[in-house]
Amino acid sequence: MPSIDFLISSPGHHLEAARPVIARLEAAGQRCRLLSLCEFRGLDTPADPLGGLSSEVLRLLPLRPRRPSTLSGLQRPSPGRAALLGWLRAAAWRGVLGPALGRTLRPPPRLAVVPNDTAYPYDRIVDRYRRHDVPIVLLQEGIRFPLPAEGGSDRYGTGAVAAIAAWGESSADHFRRLGVPAHTIHLTGSPRFDDLDPPAWRRQGDELRRRLRLGERTLLLVSNPIDDQGFCTGGEKIRLLTRFASELAPLFADHRFHLAVRPHRREDPRAFDPLRRGAAAPERVTIVRDEPLYPLFAAARAVVVLASTVGLEALMLGRPLAVLELPGWGFVHDYVRSGAARGLSWASPLAPQVAAMLDAGGGTPAVESYLERSLATRNGAADRVARLILELAG
Repeated sequence: MPSIDFLISSPGHHLEAARPVIARLEAAGQRCRLLSLCEFRGLDTPADPLGGLSSEVLRLLPLRPRRPSTLSGLQRPSPGRAALLGWLRAAAWRGVLGPALGRTLRPPPRLAVVPNDTAYPYDRIVDRYRRHDVPIVLLQEGIRFPLPAEGGSDRYGTGAVAAIAAWGESSADHFRRLGVPAHTIHLTGSPRFDDLDPPAWRRQGDELRRRLRLGERTLLLVSNPIDDQGFCTGGEKIRLLTRFASELAPLFADHRFHLAVRPHRREDPRAFDPLRRGAAAPERVTIVRDEPLYPLFAAARAVVVLASTVGLEALMLGRPLAVLELPGWGFVHDYVRSGAARGLSWASPLAPQVAAMLDAGGGTPAVESYLERSLATRNGAADRVARLILELAG
């Protein structure tokens, strides 16, 4: 029986979205395969990524590079660097990824599910599948906003896929504005968020707070590779976050205040050492790498993000959210514009702005309205995606 293929390049959110859908397809008697690009991005495919499911797991790159691949991101694009990047991408595709994918196409799958249809190397993967008449489902991977590294536009969803499993009405509006045919957009929600249970995470958050010795008024700063997205360089990002921590000096006068910083999987935790050293109380700054995100949300009083889907997840878990202003770019995405989050502006002292957020509660009417537009459902998304795949696979 030809397979239904799922491609991932993250052992986190890509896998978390694919796994429950694969489980439902297996239950319906379908043969599935998980094709992992994690090693290409400098990450490890988990030893048992499907948690005991019977589907086959294939690593397209057997060995992991020493450092995360820079081929998928570009800081401050210039013609020379863009040309070099194009050459490197073409060489990597011809020498490694293209042949590896070609081996999986003998025979071709019935259908392929991808988290991205326009970013490298998914653009080439989608093109290869189309040449073999394989229908493609785009399983939305995160919030959408224009990226400077992509020329200030967002082509995500325009790769002529057979269907888009979109999170909610706000995403559907975004795809329609890009000219995506309406009949290909299906409101499914995200399988990552099915049956999210805030009380269960609160219990784990209490345990984590005690183990990490976090204070009662812990602020969680969640970083992400805004340098790869083109908003700044890597050095500018660290200087920005170091300045943020130093501006919070008045808050450290309260012994209950603690700053927890959670780097992205692709970020080196050691790069955040200047942030700790620049704080008024370095002993109350914790750089957290290996702890799961949801217990961290539950352990914190409030959350600050830069440009990431994790802001939506913080809102779902009832945490007050703030977005740190990026110099020259403002507040990325629509969290602040919609009223669901507070904007932390450099135009005035940051400490009072953060203090007000720490005193605020979550779950406001603006937040609920935002979540309703962002997610078509908060349970049953995996069922909706599985039904869509079965319909397209015939």
